[in-house]
Amino acid sequence: MQQIENQQGLAFSADQISSVERFDDLIEAYLGSKADVMSKLTLILEQDQDMPMAHCFKAYLMKLGSDPRLLPGMDNAIEQLELMRPILNDREARHLTALTSWSDNQLKDTIRVLEELLTIYPHDVLALRINHHLHFYSGDAFAMRDSVATVLPHWQQGDKFFNFIVGMQAFGLEESGDYKQAEKSGRQAVEANPNDLWAAHAVAHVMQMQERFNDGIRWLTPLLQSWSNTNNFIYHLHWHQALFYLGINLPEQALEIYDEFLETPIKDDFYLDVCNSTALLWRLERLGIDVGHRWESLSALSSQRIKDTELVFCSLHYLLTPIRLNQPSIINEAISSMSQWATIDSTQGRLAADVGLPIAHAMLELARKNYSSSANKMDSVAQRLHEIGGSHAQRHLFIQMREFAQQHANA
Repeated sequence: MQQIENQQGLAFSADQISSVERFDDLIEAYLGSKADVMSKLTLILEQDQDMPMAHCFKAYLMKLGSDPRLLPGMDNAIEQLELMRPILNDREARHLTALTSWSDNQLKDTIRVLEELLTIYPHDVLALRINHHLHFYSGDAFAMRDSVATVLPHWQQGDKFFNFIVGMQAFGLEESGDYKQAEKSGRQAVEANPNDLWAAHAVAHVMQMQERFNDGIRWLTPLLQSWSNTNNFIYHLHWHQALFYLGINLPEQALEIYDEFLETPIKDDFYLDVCNSTALLWRLERLGIDVGHRWESLSALSSQRIKDTELVFCSLHYLLTPIRLNQPSIINEAISSMSQWATIDSTQGRLAADVGLPIAHAMLELARKNYSSSANKMDSVAQRLHEIGGSHAQRHLFIQMREFAQQHANA
């Protein structure tokens, strides 16, 4: 096993120089939301089966799926890394520590380990992107912004991955409310790298937050038409396009986007597709649009995922479907599961107790037309809503629920 450096000067334990080159190509595909990430990883592991960072990446991917069915794959990768511990270099050992902490669902500890890793190895773009994700689902926009700002001075124009980092910077700035600089950075990143969906996504968020809906449509339309070989994240950009059409009072156009781009991916059983679909259907119905039987296509999936204990943000979206379809047994199962989750000493378990359950009960009260009760429950956690993670645009769904309940309570 050799120590081989990549273009950024990061050392990798590997048998072949080509493995490190392929790993950089893998990271580029991951940052670019490409559909062939797993096939690229499989090839590396076939040709260099004991490459620690390949096993680290596999473990991260399994956890990023926010699907308990993928966790055995994460556990297996961690077990392999533990066996390799004597040969791990310092950076790889720190990744293993981060993975072990994340496997235990201690997100704050995981973030701490990754922040320390990035202080020593600011060119570790995988650590940066995982940290970005964890800050996002911890609802800490300023930490997401600052984490990127801390490493950016160590990079320069022309470095591999530099533009992806500028795209991450754009999203952190947007969620922190610095819309002007966020749009500037996002446009810069997309101009340099049109395949950066995350940077394009950051600019779309700016336009959503500033209610520049027509600008948003003009921004996303050519990009959506140009992207190919992407993973399911592209459907989230179509969701944003649908929100822009809602913003200019064209809900029928938004429903067409749902039918063309959002309904089919539901069968992939990926959490973000469910979040896109349920959130858009709820908004459409709130506007008086008849969505027909579209909720039914979400029913089987929601009933399967209703007991997931990965992210409170996702579980609340899974709950929307049985509430809308008035499925008491599934609703009871969901509430029971979240109540049990709330007793677990983990980051998301504590969040389920403090924020998730009150929101879940508020959603139920809203469906039962107990508007005052719903509004009161939403009011009780309004200042902590951001802690469930997701973006301002995504969490606005729950703000709209609160406003709807308040309006009807006062009617």
